[in-house]
Amino acid sequence: MRNFFLVLSIFVIIGIVSFYYIENDPHFRADIRNFLIDTNLKNDFDRPYDDSNNKPFSYYAVNESISIIPLSNQNSAQNIPSKLIINSGTYSIYENVYDLKNEGLYRFVFPGVENSQRIVYDGKNIENLLSAISWIYTHGNSDSGKSFDELNQKAMQSKIYGLCDTISIWLLDTLREQNISSRLVQTMTLDEWNSYDNGHTMIEIYRDDLRKWVVYDLDNNAFFTYNGKPLSLVEFVNHVQHNDYKIRFLASDAKMDISNFQRINDTYDYAFVAESVMANEDTLRNWYSRIIQVALIQGEDLEFYFSDSENQLKIENFAPNYHFIEETQFLNNFYG
Repeated sequence: MRNFFLVLSIFVIIGIVSFYYIENDPHFRADIRNFLIDTNLKNDFDRPYDDSNNKPFSYYAVNESISIIPLSNQNSAQNIPSKLIINSGTYSIYENVYDLKNEGLYRFVFPGVENSQRIVYDGKNIENLLSAISWIYTHGNSDSGKSFDELNQKAMQSKIYGLCDTISIWLLDTLREQNISSRLVQTMTLDEWNSYDNGHTMIEIYRDDLRKWVVYDLDNNAFFTYNGKPLSLVEFVNHVQHNDYKIRFLASDAKMDISNFQRINDTYDYAFVAESVMANEDTLRNWYSRIIQVALIQGEDLEFYFSDSENQLKIENFAPNYHFIEETQFLNNFYG
């Protein structure tokens, strides 16, 4: 009799423990359900829907807005080209036809099946081109180190996740393919240095319509103005000191990819650091005040040049490819 009660007690305990986990642990509950289905003790539930019910759709993204693109009235069109940047026109994708009339980013979404995206650019509005690239790119590091061709291929189906140098170098190659004058620029801090955040890489573009160079920080989807006029790199450095500039955003996509945000051969997760910079405009301005202190511009020899004579030795000690030239020569070489 004692053995009977012992066995009964064990089964009661097992039952109580199982009931507790079934009620409180969704993973345990799912494992039990799958076990019963696999052993034919329970019939699987046939849901009244699957991926075959999903319909493709398209939307247009430019600056900080998104709009759904209606189907075209035309019954047929050429298949959308297998390259990232295309001309405006009428194209077919996923058996639908769309009129892609305006410059900017077009996304073609087939939920559960496939995603695609293309940039429409006819050489008219460079800020729409930059906005499209900003929508594609998000701050992260999973695509750092990939080649130009690899990034272009991935960008036709997905977002790109990289650091400031990744987006700037990719953008530089993209702009040169479109015959747009551009150059790589950097800034650095004169504050106390650390191992992870002493400088920044951006792009300067020559705007024919404005007859001047304009700096773009696509790592943060931004360019900068004072009294409504876009700023060059040296102008931006000056206005950061006075905090009297405005930030103009080119996209309102996800600010960062914080998953697996680690450097090569480094197990430290930099997600907390990134969020301290990108949380809002105030944190971004605060970061700019530290990081935008010295202007450096890449020359045709791929070396970087600066004109801060007061801090010459400190800046040249920072990197072997940083070289001092007199301010007059600096301005003549890069802005003359």
